[in-house]
Amino acid sequence: MTEPVAVHTDGERGRGAGPASLRSLAMTSKTLPEAGATRLQPVRPRATRLAAAVIALTGIAVALVGPVAASAQAPADLRVEVSDVDVAPGGRTAVWLRTYADPAQRVQAGSVTFRLSANLVAAGLRVDIDDANPNCSGGDSSITCSFEDTFFDFTPAGKRSTGVVLFGGASAPLGTEGTITATFRGSRGEQATTVAEATVVEGVSLVAGAVPAISAKPGSSFAAPLTVRNAGANVTDGVGLSAGLPVPALAAGARFRNCRYAAEQLVSCRFDQQLQPGTTYRATLPFLLRGDTLAPVGLTAPLTWRTSAQHDAHLAEERALGRPAGSAGDGPVLALEPVATAAAKRQADVDDRDNTSRLRVSVTGRNGVDLVALGVAVNGGKGDVVPAAVGLRNDGPAALDPNQPTMRAKMRVTLPRGTEIVTVPARCRQVVEGDPEWRRPADSGAFQYLCTAGGYLAAGAVEKFRFELRITEVIAGATGELEVIAPCGGACELDRSDDKALIVVNGAGGTGGGGLPVTGTPIAAVVGTALLLLLAGAGGVVVARRRRTRFLA
Repeated sequence: MTEPVAVHTDGERGRGAGPASLRSLAMTSKTLPEAGATRLQPVRPRATRLAAAVIALTGIAVALVGPVAASAQAPADLRVEVSDVDVAPGGRTAVWLRTYADPAQRVQAGSVTFRLSANLVAAGLRVDIDDANPNCSGGDSSITCSFEDTFFDFTPAGKRSTGVVLFGGASAPLGTEGTITATFRGSRGEQATTVAEATVVEGVSLVAGAVPAISAKPGSSFAAPLTVRNAGANVTDGVGLSAGLPVPALAAGARFRNCRYAAEQLVSCRFDQQLQPGTTYRATLPFLLRGDTLAPVGLTAPLTWRTSAQHDAHLAEERALGRPAGSAGDGPVLALEPVATAAAKRQADVDDRDNTSRLRVSVTGRNGVDLVALGVAVNGGKGDVVPAAVGLRNDGPAALDPNQPTMRAKMRVTLPRGTEIVTVPARCRQVVEGDPEWRRPADSGAFQYLCTAGGYLAAGAVEKFRFELRITEVIAGATGELEVIAPCGGACELDRSDDKALIVVNGAGGTGGGGLPVTGTPIAAVVGTALLLLLAGAGGVVVARRRRTRFLA
């Protein structure tokens, strides 16, 4: 079973600035060190000062207590779901939790408990995890896994959060039915429960065969021979084949009638054929390697075989998560060879860990990308919070697929002096001693961040990371730096001259820090702003303090 992964998302961060009335209360008689004299401030009547103090303290209390009270509220319409599952005697199957909320919520830490009904336990079934996990306790009839410093992502569309494994007792009677109860508890009182059915069915054993290594150039076609073996003693009554995460570079080369497709991508195929014990079956899938595929690079696409019942359950879960089911092709039927006949029964695979083939394609040739860093220039006064949307653009000609590890574009962001972070984008993490802290929530106190592009980046596409900065000190021409970290260890980057850009605060004119440009700022504007700063001197700082925030990139 795939290791459960918690998905992290960005959230709103509270921010506050003291009102002018609070600042004015601090203006009392005090000694001025630089003058060595005492300056008298206006004296208010006692009642007025007392009322002002009460108002000030009330404002502070609201500011401090408000966020805490809000955080104690449970997310609206929070719910969890688990799909019904089949398990064979002596077999195993994965049980996955899905989380939902409307509107989308973030829940930090918490625990998930999976509990079997008494009759399933009496039949010898048990629940456990694949590998030793110090955060899980229990087993057999129930298991609880806790998650510290983890953000669960609750969205209207649903997210797969975590999972366990249901093991069938070797002598469990066929047809035994029971329930699995899953309860999620958040660290702030959030709670949701769901119940799924579990049924003991006849076991079969499907084993996926290895796919020969394939080499191809962008724009070329190739065929992938897939094999599956019925390694059990029972006839398998039909099988299904499903693709994992889509690989946009691999377009379907044909559209078979018993397969489903989403745009150019293969989603699944269903074979209403019976597989005899001890027999291997083969199906050949044609693919077209898109012309904008990065090269050289290695592509990997998982293809998983399941029994007919488990295939249908898998597709239902994918639909529940909002993933495309695709539409049937209009070509001939894709067949498994050879074909045999036998009686039909409801079945489950005894072990799903050997059901996946991995199609590996070595993309040859030279087809790279030109990633351009996109800087930003903003203005503001001390205490102002300003938006700073930085990012990168892919000038092609190849595209980048974030589901392929070697093709992920990243960017290192270093803050300008005199600023601090208020809001951190979802796919950015602070850098600590040179390494990003991906396991921790985004921290607004860091000086440097590493951001990872999250979507498919076609030629001409732009990926933005939207920070918010608070100006803590007005420094004319304060600059921070952006640096693109190209994929493929840098071998795929065609032009490194535009991999860096600046974050400029309060009119540096877009130059400095090694002469790096703020992307999109015309050279004439850069020179003109620089001259104005030189002529205005200190007056330019005053103007910058009064000027409203401008977003230039």
